Amino acid sequence: MELKYVDASKMKTHEEYVSALLTGLISLRTLESFHIRAADIGILKEDQMCRAHTIIWDMRRMQKLYSDQAASILELLPDTFDVDVAIEVLRKTEIKKAKAMARAPKVKPCDT
Repeated sequence: MELKYVDASKMKTHEEYVSALLTGLISLRTLESFHIRAADIGILKEDQMCRAHTIIWDMRRMQKLYSDQAASILELLPDTFDVDVAIEVLRKTEIKKAKAMARAPKVKPCDT
């Protein structure tokens, strides 16, 4: 699994910030869904279940904060800025990265 680090020092605009908030929000929703699924299918012990419910609650709290922040930043942007377009650009970027990874040449093991 590849862990991605995005250098925040390269961010310069409201649009980039709002895009980061949107991707963060999507990530939080994804993480929340994994905790909900683990609780639903019964793979957690009692203490783990309690912790999962706390995590789910915190994820929902963070999602609300991200959403509120994105909404307030969107007020600063011109009416021509479209959230759907920003999400589509992000999606296409991720698809391009995934395709590039899939096309990466495979390294042959050394014969020993």
